[in-house]
Amino acid sequence: MVFRSIERELVVAAFALSLVGSIVAAGPARADEKTDACDAAAAAQFDQDRPASVTPVGLDKIDAAKAQSACEAAVAANPADRRLIYELGRAYLAAKDYPKALDLFKKASDLGSAMATSDLANMYIVGLGTTKDLAKARALSEKAANAGNMDAAFNLGVMYQKGHGGPKDFTKARDLFEKAAAAGVAKAYFRLGYLEEMGGGGPASYDAAKANYVKCSEAALPAPQQAVCERRLGFLYDTGKFGRIDGKAAFDLFQKAAAKGDVESLRALGQVYEMGRGVPRDYVMAREFFEKAAAKGDPDAMQKLAEIYERGLGVPRDPAKGKYWLDQSKAAADTEKALVKADEGI
Repeated sequence: MVFRSIERELVVAAFALSLVGSIVAAGPARADEKTDACDAAAAAQFDQDRPASVTPVGLDKIDAAKAQSACEAAVAANPADRRLIYELGRAYLAAKDYPKALDLFKKASDLGSAMATSDLANMYIVGLGTTKDLAKARALSEKAANAGNMDAAFNLGVMYQKGHGGPKDFTKARDLFEKAAAAGVAKAYFRLGYLEEMGGGGPASYDAAKANYVKCSEAALPAPQQAVCERRLGFLYDTGKFGRIDGKAAFDLFQKAAAKGDVESLRALGQVYEMGRGVPRDYVMAREFFEKAAAKGDPDAMQKLAEIYERGLGVPRDPAKGKYWLDQSKAAADTEKALVKADEGI
């Protein structure tokens, strides 16, 4: 259940167009006031055309009106500059004018912008301003990744991992995640760590997975993504993957992830108290955490509540309540399966 539940969390993250990451090598800066104004308003982190002296702007930080004005002027003065055309596309994307953004990304991509090609692929992945087309998205992502764009490399890795737009290939996915992570694409840390933990596309390595989960937890990522990494690392400690069970380390990590709203970590804390691993056994605390997870729709937590009431663990035995929670668990599980089946995002 761990991986299926995070997929919907990661749909939005996969379309976070270069919100975080390290500064990559880029071309020389130009002393052009209009160009400088557009760059300052809408430059992208992983755009290989971005001068190293230009500070990137996260998509969520773009002032759409200001960026549109600055970049329209810059493009008018430099009509064949692919970077400026791309940045104007970002301005329209920030304004949620998806058809206009799509058109500008196409123009910049045709002029050779790998970053525009990557974000054009993202438009087809999600279906913004156009019809969703995963096969086209995969081809565009591959083109951009082959041109050295690391944001595209990450997205292509996810498509290989999930079999979107073509066959699955865990080996290629792992290789792409390794390259993206090495380039500072922070959202690649979890994907790479998970494949390393599970032995997908190569040998399993819990130490390597741990290193990437720690990087993920410490990176400038949205809290839900950090929480998933903390929970996965908690499970490694809880199941003795480093030679012995470390209940205290697991408990601390589950607490950190739960504080960020991670549902499965709430359930994990309930199980920790139920088993008395790392903390004294406490059925009352276990029930409280199961109830919190159940309130967020977790079917496994509902099943644990059914067991608690059926067996009378920390509460008077109540078969009626046990049946109620068992029925709720089955209904929630059916709903979750339907949502996962319908989810085609990366």
